[in-house]
This record gives sequence, C-alpha cells and structure tokens, in this order.
Amino acid sequence: MSQAFAFLVCITAYLTMHQVSAQRAALLATIAGYRQTLSNLEAYNTTAMELVSTTKALTAESVKNANAAIGTSEAIEQNQKTVNDIYLTTIGKDEDSFTSDQASALFGIASQCPMIGGNAVFKARSLYSLIDGAQVFDDPLLCLPYGIVVKSLMEHASNAVSVVPNPASDEASLVLSLETTEPAYLTLHNTVGSEVLRVFVPKGVVRHSFSTANIAPGLYHYKVLSGGGLLGDGKLTIVR
Repeated sequence: MSQAFAFLVCITAYLTMHQVSAQRAALLATIAGYRQTLSNLEAYNTTAMELVSTTKALTAESVKNANAAIGTSEAIEQNQKTVNDIYLTTIGKDEDSFTSDQASALFGIASQCPMIGGNAVFKARSLYSLIDGAQVFDDPLLCLPYGIVVKSLMEHASNAVSVVPNPASDEASLVLSLETTEPAYLTLHNTVGSEVLRVFVPKGVVRHSFSTANIAPGLYHYKVLSGGGLLGDGKLTIVR
C-alpha cells in the first residue's frame, strides 16, 4: 500500500510540474505576442508620422510653387505673395527658423502702413514676432506720411466702473472711480446680447443704485456709456 501511495504521489507531482510548465510556456508565449504587437504598433506609428510630415512638406512645396507662378502688379499683391512664400517655406514645412533674407523681407513688410500694404502687413508682423516678439509697429506714425490718420481706441482703467454687490439679488449699485461730468447710462445684456435693462445715471455721481428685481437669475454683461464713449464694462451675476 505504501509503495502504491508513493507512486501516486510521484505521478501527481509530475503531472503538476508538467501542468505548471505548460502554463508558464503559454504565458511566455502570450507576453511575446504582446511585445510583438507593441513593436508593430510603434513601427506603424513611426511610419505614419513620417508619411504625414512628408505629405505636409510636399503639399507646402506644391502650394509654394503655385504661389511663385502668380503674377503681381500692385504692392499689396507682392506683399501677399512674399509673405505666403516665406510661410510655406518655414511654418508650412515645420521649420522653426528664418534666414536673414526672410527676416529682412518680413520686417520690411511689417513696417508698412497696413492701409497701404494690405492684410499681408499683419501676417508679416505675426511671423516676425517669432523672430523678435518685442518689436512694436507704430501704425499712426507709419501711416502719417501717406496722409492717413489712424485713430487708436481709448483704453479705460479696469476699475473705472464696478457693480456691487456681485452677485446681486434685487438691487445693485453702480460705482464709478470719478464723478461723471455728463449724464450716462448703464445697459445690461444677457448671454445672447439682448438688452434687458437700461438705467439712467445722472451727472456728478460716483454711486447710483438700481433695481434688479425683475431680472431673471443668470450671468449678464454691463456697459456704462456717456457722450464721451464707453466709461467701462464688466459682468454681473443675478441670483435669488
């Protein structure tokens, strides 16, 4: 009986070891398959990215050739053609540097009065900012020799006007940093731009209360205007 039992134990151990070995082999084969799949995916991605890059460069070169074939007779047209050529040679091919000739051409166009040089002037400035982001182009000065007066928008201090409390419930107050020298009015607009409230603001005040009881809860944009233009604006939230 003891010999038979010992034989049974040996057979069981052998079968167990054989089963474990088979499972291990199957597991290793599965891992190897995963590794091969990952390797194939990596190779595919590399090829795909190279193809995209090559296709983009070829497309840019094709468009560049078409652009070079365009005839020009006006300065505006030549500016556009030059800026297009530089863009397609650099950004269009993922090149992040410019030659000295390209930089000089961009600066020359960017330094023109936009009213004379056309939209290419702004495109040239955008590209030139990649070379020198601190360069400033003074349009009023650049356009003055042509008899063109460029008006700049007046900048208002961010704290020129405010509405308190914010959020508001049934009543709010307009607060101005300086007394108004002439009558003004506050307009309140909803998110789609429709005017929902207009409040008259007498001259000589720095604080003026108004009711918001009939305004639905939500986010609104307000503006304060007078005869001199926009005094300030901001956002007001109404809650209940």
